[in-house]
Amino acid sequence: IQDLETTSMFKMPVVIVLDNGKISRHSFWIDGPQATISIPSSTKPKMVLFDEGNQIPKKLTFKKSISELKYQLENAPHILDRISAAKDLGKGPLRRKAQKALESAIISDPFWGVRLAAVDAYVDLKPKNGAETLITMSTGQDNRVRRACIRGLRIYEDDQDAGLFLEGIIKNDSSYYAVADAIGALVKVDSTAANDLLELALNMNSHQDVIRKAALRAMGKIHTEENFNRLFSAAEYGGTTWEARSTAVSSLRSYADSHSEVLEQAIVFLEDPNYGVRRSAVDLVGQFGNKSHFTALDDLVQLDPMQSRNVQRAKERILKKDKDGDKEALIKENRQLKELLDDIRKILEQN
Repeated sequence: IQDLETTSMFKMPVVIVLDNGKISRHSFWIDGPQATISIPSSTKPKMVLFDEGNQIPKKLTFKKSISELKYQLENAPHILDRISAAKDLGKGPLRRKAQKALESAIISDPFWGVRLAAVDAYVDLKPKNGAETLITMSTGQDNRVRRACIRGLRIYEDDQDAGLFLEGIIKNDSSYYAVADAIGALVKVDSTAANDLLELALNMNSHQDVIRKAALRAMGKIHTEENFNRLFSAAEYGGTTWEARSTAVSSLRSYADSHSEVLEQAIVFLEDPNYGVRRSAVDLVGQFGNKSHFTALDDLVQLDPMQSRNVQRAKERILKKDKDGDKEALIKENRQLKELLDDIRKILEQN
């Protein structure tokens, strides 16, 4: 039994895997702040895994070459070790060997979670001409992996093939979540094409309104007066579905600097019957409001105690913003005073 009164160290076993042509497992007990472990091997191991399957919560520094990570991705018995190798390969820099290893894993690994991690790592590498590869590899995949391929296309701005592929998904795909992901990606790839499809997306019913929400978020990113007006109308009671209204409110924040009515309407939304709308309104007031709005925020807590923590964070954000503003004003005032003193000094020197 561990005596926690005398030590904070945990005594536990750890499994180390060696692969030198044949996989062997070695279990050791760790019972101190430092330990040196020696495992005999007749040849240089092809793979060494500390804590197979990441069973122990920890921070681990284990530097490996691209070749070692490639071998681990292809041969580690446990899926979590293959996922770890994929993530490390995605941290770059971009090398042909790393790119090819990830492409191979996306196509051939038997577990969808490894293929998903490989897609995310591949996107992190940002390979040139990678859009065509992602489009090709999305075919026949588990839907979670396919959606990762769709989302990954967002980094290929102005790529015509990626744009056409995403448009096709939005217009024709049967997966609600794939359509929602395609809308988000197309905003980055071709915002004009995305904007042309927003009306279509707004009229698509889907599970948890994911497509309509994606369209509303896109309106917050594609800044036009028409999109602002559509968002403002959708945010109002009855303007869109109950599920999607809070997304409309939160998407309005990108227009708050240029449209003062956004903050004014957010104050009104603090009394809205929709919990999600009230929650989004609190965030908006916290970002753009000031101390004069504290009363409205406090009134909301009386109406909806569940919002008390959100209101507290909003008020703290306002106070921090005011403090930073006071600091900037003081710096500006000191700068102006220094310039005035310099001018006076020059005058005195001339006389």
